[in-house]
Amino acid sequence: MTDAQTTAMTPARQFRDLSTRLAGSLLADWVGKDRAGEATGRIAAAMTAAAASARKPEEFYACTKASVANCVAISALTGIMPATGAGALAYLIPQRPRSNAQPELTYNLSHRGVNALAVRSKMMMVPIPVSVRENIEDDGSGGVRIVDRNLDDPPTEMDDLRGVVLLVKDLDSGRVIHSGWVPKKLILARRAKSRSFNAQRNSSSPWVTQPVEMAMKTAMHYAIGRGWCIIDDTDAQRALSIDSTADVIVDDGATALLGSVNGLAESLKDATPDPEPAPDTANEDTVEEKPPVQQCPKTVAEFQELLDAAKTRAEAEALRDLIQMAAMLTEHDKQTCFVSLDNVLNAFPE
Repeated sequence: MTDAQTTAMTPARQFRDLSTRLAGSLLADWVGKDRAGEATGRIAAAMTAAAASARKPEEFYACTKASVANCVAISALTGIMPATGAGALAYLIPQRPRSNAQPELTYNLSHRGVNALAVRSKMMMVPIPVSVRENIEDDGSGGVRIVDRNLDDPPTEMDDLRGVVLLVKDLDSGRVIHSGWVPKKLILARRAKSRSFNAQRNSSSPWVTQPVEMAMKTAMHYAIGRGWCIIDDTDAQRALSIDSTADVIVDDGATALLGSVNGLAESLKDATPDPEPAPDTANEDTVEEKPPVQQCPKTVAEFQELLDAAKTRAEAEALRDLIQMAAMLTEHDKQTCFVSLDNVLNAFPE
């Protein structure tokens, strides 16, 4: 591929192609080509949507290939796709390991994502932030309880927070099997090790934008580490270990995320995705006809293949009707396809 061809591709399209190639290569090795197709489409679409909706998408597109591969691997490992907004189970956050270094993409579970992994072991954690205006006491059985809880005045900032009461429930019985206390001192100690908090003070770090939620997540990791909540799912354990080290300033194990991933990224370092053919603009007055009727996709991966084959904006736009008519796609799959389609349409000139 020539330099001119590479330059002609938008950063968004390059990022999507890279995510697709990494996911496809990695998952083919893990689960075989037949099972890899569907997961590849989901992961690539989720990562592309997360980048496109970011406040600074260019920071995503500048991230190292190895770090993008890490995020692809964790998404595949957990089955939890990165997303945006208040309900996301996981987020993608670009970070610079040091000043002027190339940014690295990190995969971060939210406290909801940590609970989603706990549910796989039939456990549930309920973190309850306690304000400095509330008290706690020993419940007489080795646990704690909140005294004079003020439901109308919960803590919203770190200065308001005293700590987190963490309830652990057994899902089969609904019984609370442990209630523990995680004081603010332990939460601040974890925040002090945060690479995003120290490198991007008062900016986009989740410790700045969502301090109470990060305190809740820290309490949940603490509960798992202390054995209050036992998670016996192997993939969930690996994902939790990765998540707990992803944002730490100094961690020797963080670079050894998954042995095969960095090798995969290295093998693709010089590989450049095929360019998107430029639309024909020789005659601006010519009205492009929509392509012939195509078969409705049965999976996200099949839709991704149709989208990759679209050479013009009109061909891509025509796929919108196929999504609506695709009886084999779930509503979630259709939304994933719509996000991918909108990202590609934004890459085409008007």
